[in-house]
Amino acid sequence: MQIYYRLLPVFGFAFLIVIITSWNFGLGIAADSVDYIYGAKNLLQKGLFLNRNGNFINHYPPLYSYAACLVSLVTNLT
Repeated sequence: MQIYYRLLPVFGFAFLIVIITSWNFGLGIAADSVDYIYGAKNLLQKGLFLNRNGNFINHYPPLYSYAACLVSLVTNLT
């Protein structure tokens, strides 16, 4: 149990680095990540790989959206 207390400063420092980095550079949300989320949402609702405008997504690989869709189906989370 004592080893966990020794690792606490390491995890705290790593958390601090993540917070500082995301504060300076943002969370990394870009147009492609939004399209992946909307692609998964539309796969669940309509069965089609569509972006937020309703157009077919043909320039991004669909594996992440399919995986998010599968996780959503298994866990009943949206």
